[in-house]
Amino acid sequence: MGKKSGSFLSLLTGVALGVAATFFSKKENRENTKKLAKKTVGKAKIEINKATKKTKAVAKKITSKGKKIRSEIESEAKKIKKLQMQRINIRK
Repeated sequence: MGKKSGSFLSLLTGVALGVAATFFSKKENRENTKKLAKKTVGKAKIEINKATKKTKAVAKKITSKGKKIRSEIESEAKKIKKLQMQRINIRK
């Protein structure tokens, strides 16, 4: 049974290669494929740039929020420290 599936796979591969060879044997098909490939690469580069910009924007936003939260925490810590110092001064 394994032999049959292997030979069937070889047959399908051969057919696919034959179809591709026939398709690319025409100069017009090769040129159209090159144009399509160039167009696809161009679109891919544009999408990569968009994704990069979005990633940078999100990172900037997260960093900004993180700084804001850190600032708030530091402010609260200063208030707590101030209250603790006042309590210590009252006890003296």
